[in-house]
Amino acid sequence: MSSDILFDQGKPVWPDVAIGQMNQHVIFRTSLNNLEFKNPAIRITGVTFYKIFINNEFLYYGPSRSPSEVSKVREIDLTKYLDQELNNLISIEVIGHNVNGYGMSYQAPFLQAEIINNSEVVKATSASSKDFISYMPNYKEQKVSRYSFQRPFVEAYALNQNSFDWKTKNDFEFDKEILQEIKEVKLVKDYVPTPDFSIKESLGTCSIGKFTIKPSIQEPYKNRFIDNIGDALLGFKREALTSVLTDEITLIDIIETHELPEMDKSASSLKPKEFSIVSMGENSSGFIRSKVKVLKKSRLYITFDEILSDGNVNHFRLNTGSIIRYDLEPGEYALESLEPYTFQFIQYYLFDGELEIQATSLRNLVCDDVKRVLFKSSDQELNLLFEAGINTFKQNVVDIFMDCPSRERAGWLCDSFFMGRAEIVLTGSNKVEFEFLRNFALAENFKNISDGMLPMNFPGDQFDGRYIPNWAMWFVVELEEYYNRTGDSALVENLKTKVENLMHFFEKYINEFGLLEKLDSWIFIEWSKANEFLQDVNYPSNMCYGETLKAAGRLYQNNDWIAKGQRVKEVVLEKSFNGEFFIDNAIREKGELINTENTTETCQYYAFFFGVVSADSHPKLWNTMVESFGPTRDYDSVYPNVHKSNAFIGSLLRIDLLGQNNLIEKQVNEIKGYYLSMAKKTKTFWEMDDTHASLNHGFASHICFSFIRDVLGIQINYLTKEISWNLKDVPFDNIDLILPIGDETLKINLKNDKDQIYYSHSDVSEYKISVNNISGKALIKL
Repeated sequence: MSSDILFDQGKPVWPDVAIGQMNQHVIFRTSLNNLEFKNPAIRITGVTFYKIFINNEFLYYGPSRSPSEVSKVREIDLTKYLDQELNNLISIEVIGHNVNGYGMSYQAPFLQAEIINNSEVVKATSASSKDFISYMPNYKEQKVSRYSFQRPFVEAYALNQNSFDWKTKNDFEFDKEILQEIKEVKLVKDYVPTPDFSIKESLGTCSIGKFTIKPSIQEPYKNRFIDNIGDALLGFKREALTSVLTDEITLIDIIETHELPEMDKSASSLKPKEFSIVSMGENSSGFIRSKVKVLKKSRLYITFDEILSDGNVNHFRLNTGSIIRYDLEPGEYALESLEPYTFQFIQYYLFDGELEIQATSLRNLVCDDVKRVLFKSSDQELNLLFEAGINTFKQNVVDIFMDCPSRERAGWLCDSFFMGRAEIVLTGSNKVEFEFLRNFALAENFKNISDGMLPMNFPGDQFDGRYIPNWAMWFVVELEEYYNRTGDSALVENLKTKVENLMHFFEKYINEFGLLEKLDSWIFIEWSKANEFLQDVNYPSNMCYGETLKAAGRLYQNNDWIAKGQRVKEVVLEKSFNGEFFIDNAIREKGELINTENTTETCQYYAFFFGVVSADSHPKLWNTMVESFGPTRDYDSVYPNVHKSNAFIGSLLRIDLLGQNNLIEKQVNEIKGYYLSMAKKTKTFWEMDDTHASLNHGFASHICFSFIRDVLGIQINYLTKEISWNLKDVPFDNIDLILPIGDETLKINLKNDKDQIYYSHSDVSEYKISVNNISGKALIKL
């Protein structure tokens, strides 16, 4: 089987008794001693996820996600982790979900690994060798519900002082499992930068309180991720569950909550029916860590969320079961969740027993490549916004572009378009975007959706056949921008057949005017009324389709696609624009296509963003958009029949359009109007303009791109190696900026006085830097 990396000896293995089972927790152990270490390394891949420990110290979490018929191999240098004087214990903890979801492929679990020393394999997984010994602990409950519709299982544990001996004791005795080699998949090299796994301490306890326990579950918690288990959504059906954490947590009846006057960093002692709430100070993503001293046998529930709701954690706010349960024998524990989560607040509930929460922290699972970027201006609100953009970006960009690191951890198209722009300015490259797009190229086909269509999020497997045709269009538009940023013609060529098949897919929906009509499945414009005016001809979809055709034509030198795309835009303008606004949709009545009166703010933004019109061609509409719409608009009195936009994606398109048209002061003010309250509450940007959905959504990190391209006027051509700094009369007094460019950085300093601007910049190897003064002030180089 063709592979980038061939294991010399390692084979994909899994315990015989666990094959075909869901939610299996498996440990693999080996040891290294009596060796003179020379360039030691481990090659590893697996399904679904693994954690590596060496001598009880965390090393790595992986793998990077991939299509179901492919697995990505990581080679990790072990030099600084092995001790020549010790019998080094290497433990690999694997969770094999064996279910479908939005954030990972449906694939049979396995582990494949080998350890190399001095260019020779010294340990390898196989069914016949004794190099790696397998153990299946019984302390993690298997038959529990999913965490969400999009993600696999919640976590429930029954622990004693010996539960984690598998990673601390070489002489640990256990029942060894018989390993079976499973079917090999295609192996490819993992190019994702190593994530940041550092430890982030909490700020301390912010609230304490008491609760009672109801005598019985009055009404089971209902949600599709519990009650709709079947062929389309894999998991354990309710009647098979040995625990239902989402029901158990409903027994809690909070009777008092006390907010502490200041954060308490000391240990929090809990007795039965007491709780404490710990704050991270900002939205954070990774593995929940709790240092706990158990005085009496205890049942502890941990719940978590991005905000507090009426002073407490609402563990169901995101339509998730944001709950972990621990049954703990007396002793001291260093607990760490097996799965990554997103939260700002953790609420500990003690049902019975007695214990101390001695410390709460998080093991980060975030992008490490943002550490070089710096944005420090005299405007503290802008600094906060840029920091929130970085926080949002790094938590959503680990191995793929994700919509959110909480509810889904899924690689959604459209969101990815905006993150691709953010990645290049925040990291100096598009390494993760390459992996994200490469996954589409690696897939032999896309299961469970119509031939030619692309999945709406990937890697992931939805068995219900659902897709978003619009998101496939955004894929093509993103691919062109990726090519223009990177010049990666190889990946573009590898995706050519899939793009051609997509263009062919849309042909069956083309009506007599050349427009798409009666698209199937989930048509998505944005989270607003725009998502209700979808049939029979949706004009925003056709605006996007026109640009998709042109982008595909430019990528693959297809003039027919380019001409067809231009014609689509012209027809949309002819039919949708009524002289004042673009109408959202038309319906078919007695064979005639009749425009409705449905009008949305977002439809106007689509028209400008996709080049159907411009500020020059339609100045009246443009001026109406600029002056009458936006975050301060009174929706009841100002164009009440034009339905407002939401954060995803109308508001962001507006921000981008203001920047493109050099309305910088207004752009900055509206960025503050839309996003500043988000940054203050969570230090991340949200999916919508209220708190009922994700409060950490990757697409909105695009704000950082707007700050660089628009506010500061810095445009970088990474192919021709040209940096153009269009110096503007910026709406702040000074700024220090460090911008990653490849392996180097561009350092900029600017001071803005009444009549003159002082500036300086560093050099970047091989790059030509030009400074253009469009500020109207005198320019003085420092």
